[in-house]
Amino acid sequence: RLGRGVWASSEWNTAIAGLDDTRRQLAVQAAQAVGWFDRAVFALGKTPSGQARPDELRLYTLRFPLHHDATLRREAERNRLDPAWVAAEIRAESVFNPDARSPANALGLMQVLPSTAAQVARRNGIAYGGAASLYD
Repeated sequence: RLGRGVWASSEWNTAIAGLDDTRRQLAVQAAQAVGWFDRAVFALGKTPSGQARPDELRLYTLRFPLHHDATLRREAERNRLDPAWVAAEIRAESVFNPDARSPANALGLMQVLPSTAAQVARRNGIAYGGAASLYD
């Protein structure tokens, strides 16, 4: 909220690296509670050395979240899309991080390039509000 997401993410990663399993799982739940879904997902499933943890891999509701379900379903239906596909796309592209920005400049939950958004909007006669609208 202060525009320091990259710094905060780095601090989070450093902080959880030294936590034992119990504290790390509590930190993940805290991240979920405040809507920091991408950090929660990436903190689960691996030991500090990067090895897979089968016991945590079973925590699918945290690793594969479905957030903002009512909005997701409403917008998917309004756009004649399968809500499951939309949720899977968002999970794969941004892990439900609404502020996501890729190195290629793809923006938002679904990681759409501004040039692609403009082209699709033009082709379909839809008003396009510019790159910032990809975060809406």
